Amino acid sequence: MSLIAHVEAEQAYERLRFVKPPKWVPARWTTVLDDTCKTFGLTRDQLAAPSRYRSIAWPRFYAMAKMRELGMSYPDVGRRLGGMDHTSVIHGVRRYAMPQVQAYLTRRALEVSFR
Repeated sequence: MSLIAHVEAEQAYERLRFVKPPKWVPARWTTVLDDTCKTFGLTRDQLAAPSRYRSIAWPRFYAMAKMRELGMSYPDVGRRLGGMDHTSVIHGVRRYAMPQVQAYLTRRALEVSFR
Protein backbone atom coordinates (compact mmCIF):
# COMPACT_ATOMS: atom_id res chain seq x y z
CA MET A 1 0.00 0.00 0.00
CA SER A 2 1.36 3.39 -0.91
CA LEU A 3 1.91 6.09 1.67
CA ILE A 4 -0.88 8.24 0.22
CA ALA A 5 -3.39 5.38 0.34
CA HIS A 6 -2.34 4.60 3.89
CA VAL A 7 -2.82 8.22 5.02
CA GLU A 8 -6.22 8.42 3.28
CA ALA A 9 -7.32 5.20 4.96
CA GLU A 10 -6.30 6.55 8.37
CA GLN A 11 -8.16 9.82 7.75
CA ALA A 12 -11.28 7.94 6.67
CA TYR A 13 -11.08 5.77 9.77
CA GLU A 14 -10.75 8.84 12.03
CA ARG A 15 -13.80 10.48 10.43
CA LEU A 16 -15.92 7.34 10.61
CA ARG A 17 -14.98 6.71 14.21
CA PHE A 18 -17.41 9.40 15.36
CA VAL A 19 -20.31 8.29 13.19
CA LYS A 20 -22.90 6.41 15.21
CA PRO A 21 -24.38 3.32 13.60
CA PRO A 22 -28.13 3.36 12.96
CA LYS A 23 -30.20 2.15 15.87
CA TRP A 24 -31.02 -1.49 15.27
CA VAL A 25 -34.12 -2.89 16.89
CA PRO A 26 -34.33 -6.67 16.88
CA ALA A 27 -37.57 -8.13 15.62
CA ARG A 28 -39.67 -9.87 18.23
CA TRP A 29 -41.90 -12.88 17.89
CA THR A 30 -44.93 -10.68 18.56
CA THR A 31 -43.97 -8.52 15.58
CA VAL A 32 -43.72 -11.62 13.40
CA LEU A 33 -47.18 -12.77 14.44
CA ASP A 34 -48.70 -9.31 13.96
CA ASP A 35 -47.14 -8.93 10.51
CA THR A 36 -48.28 -12.41 9.49
CA CYS A 37 -51.84 -11.72 10.61
CA LYS A 38 -51.91 -8.39 8.81
CA THR A 39 -50.38 -9.78 5.61
CA PHE A 40 -52.74 -12.74 5.34
CA GLY A 41 -55.87 -11.24 6.87
CA LEU A 42 -55.99 -13.47 9.95
CA THR A 43 -56.30 -12.99 13.68
CA ARG A 44 -53.85 -14.31 16.24
CA ASP A 45 -56.50 -16.74 17.48
CA GLN A 46 -56.91 -18.16 13.98
CA LEU A 47 -53.14 -18.47 13.58
CA ALA A 48 -52.80 -20.35 16.89
CA ALA A 49 -55.85 -22.58 16.31
CA PRO A 50 -55.28 -26.23 15.33
CA SER A 51 -57.02 -25.68 11.97
CA ARG A 52 -55.64 -27.59 8.99
CA TYR A 53 -57.26 -25.37 6.36
CA ARG A 54 -54.65 -24.23 3.87
CA SER A 55 -55.67 -20.59 4.25
CA ILE A 56 -54.67 -20.77 7.93
CA ALA A 57 -52.05 -23.54 8.13
CA TRP A 58 -49.74 -22.21 5.42
CA PRO A 59 -49.52 -18.68 6.85
CA ARG A 60 -48.77 -20.42 10.16
CA PHE A 61 -45.85 -22.17 8.44
CA TYR A 62 -44.63 -18.75 7.33
CA ALA A 63 -44.78 -17.45 10.91
CA MET A 64 -42.94 -20.54 12.15
CA ALA A 65 -40.12 -20.05 9.66
CA LYS A 66 -39.77 -16.35 10.46
CA MET A 67 -39.72 -17.03 14.20
CA ARG A 68 -37.00 -19.62 13.67
CA GLU A 69 -34.99 -17.00 11.74
CA LEU A 70 -35.08 -14.89 14.91
CA GLY A 71 -33.22 -17.70 16.64
CA MET A 72 -36.11 -19.15 18.61
CA SER A 73 -36.04 -22.87 19.38
CA TYR A 74 -38.66 -25.24 17.97
CA PRO A 75 -40.34 -25.74 21.38
CA ASP A 76 -40.48 -21.95 21.94
CA VAL A 77 -42.13 -21.39 18.57
CA GLY A 78 -44.62 -24.14 19.33
CA ARG A 79 -45.51 -22.59 22.69
CA ARG A 80 -46.09 -19.20 21.09
CA LEU A 81 -48.40 -20.74 18.48
CA GLY A 82 -50.94 -22.34 20.76
CA GLY A 83 -48.90 -25.03 22.49
CA MET A 84 -47.84 -27.03 19.44
CA ASP A 85 -45.34 -29.83 19.68
CA HIS A 86 -41.82 -29.08 18.44
CA THR A 87 -42.16 -31.70 15.71
CA SER A 88 -45.15 -29.81 14.30
CA VAL A 89 -42.96 -26.72 14.07
CA ILE A 90 -40.21 -28.69 12.32
CA HIS A 91 -42.80 -29.92 9.82
CA GLY A 92 -44.12 -26.38 9.29
CA VAL A 93 -40.68 -24.89 8.68
CA ARG A 94 -39.89 -27.62 6.16
CA ARG A 95 -43.23 -27.15 4.41
CA TYR A 96 -42.68 -23.40 4.18
CA ALA A 97 -39.53 -24.06 2.15
CA MET A 98 -41.56 -25.85 -0.55
CA PRO A 99 -42.10 -23.78 -3.73
CA GLN A 100 -45.86 -24.43 -3.96
CA VAL A 101 -46.37 -23.12 -0.42
CA GLN A 102 -44.41 -19.96 -1.15
CA ALA A 103 -46.30 -19.42 -4.41
CA TYR A 104 -49.62 -19.80 -2.60
CA LEU A 105 -48.59 -17.42 0.17
CA THR A 106 -47.50 -14.81 -2.38
CA ARG A 107 -50.86 -15.03 -4.17
CA ARG A 108 -52.74 -14.88 -0.88
CA ALA A 109 -50.82 -11.86 0.34
CA LEU A 110 -51.57 -10.04 -2.92
CA GLU A 111 -55.26 -10.94 -2.69
CA VAL A 112 -55.49 -9.60 0.84
CA SER A 113 -53.63 -6.39 -0.05
CA PHE A 114 -56.05 -5.60 -2.89
CA ARG A 115 -59.21 -6.02 -0.79
